[in-house]
Amino acid sequence: MGPPFNFSGRWARKLSGIGELRRQRQETEKIWRDRKTREGKAFLAGLWQMREMKIRAGLLFAQQLREIFLNFRRISQTSEWRRM
Repeated sequence: MGPPFNFSGRWARKLSGIGELRRQRQETEKIWRDRKTREGKAFLAGLWQMREMKIRAGLLFAQQLREIFLNFRRISQTSEWRRM
């Protein structure tokens, strides 16, 4: 019999540093298992809250950029701007 089937897979993982990814996944799975505990729930809620805040901040930033751009266009179309 030849080497076990996952031999090349294990070697590839070692080479490409997937061990780090696996470690992160294990941590996440541990948190997910711990979600039954109060700390796990609080931690997960915190992660989701951070994610939502990041998304909201991104949207707000995009909206502000758009307003600045539109204001600039409006200002640049006025005659005083052209005279400067």
